[in-house]
Amino acid sequence: MFDVVKQTNKGYAEREIWNILNAARNFFKHPGTSLSENIEFEDSMNDFALLTACTDCATLCMPHQPLEVQLYSLWYLAVESPDEQAVAEADPADAQTADILQKQIDLQFPGLRTASRAEKKRFGARLLDDALAGRLFSQCAPEPSDVQLGPHFYIATK
Repeated sequence: MFDVVKQTNKGYAEREIWNILNAARNFFKHPGTSLSENIEFEDSMNDFALLTACTDCATLCMPHQPLEVQLYSLWYLAVESPDEQAVAEADPADAQTADILQKQIDLQFPGLRTASRAEKKRFGARLLDDALAGRLFSQCAPEPSDVQLGPHFYIATK
C-alpha cells in the first residue's frame, strides 16, 4: 500500500511520506516535551490506516480472508467517494469493476456517502453485526455477472 501512496504523492520524499503517515501514531505513542503540544486529528483519519491493515491481512490470508476484513473493505467503499484521478489512472477492467461496485452500493444504501460520520459508523456496526449473525448473506451460487469481492463474497450486478 505504501507504494500506492508514494506513487500518488510524487512531490514528497519517501521519508516525508512516512512522517506524515506516522504523525498521529507517533504523537500518541511518544511523550512530548510540553503539555501544550497538540496535533490535528480527526476520527476519519483512521479509515485509511484500517483499510491498509485490511488489505495487508487479506493478502496474507488468501484465499480465506476474515469476514471482518471483507466487511470493512465493503464499508469503506460504501462511505467513501471514489478518487476520480485514481479511477482515471487505473486499469480499465479494475475501473469498470469499481464503477459497478460503487453503483450497486449506492443503490443498496442511498445517501450513505453523504450521511454524518456517526451514521456511517453506525451503519458499519450494523453491517458487521448482521454478517456475524448470518443475516446479511444468503448462501447461493453466484450469477456469472456478479462481482467477486472475496472468497464466497459477491455483489449482484443485476
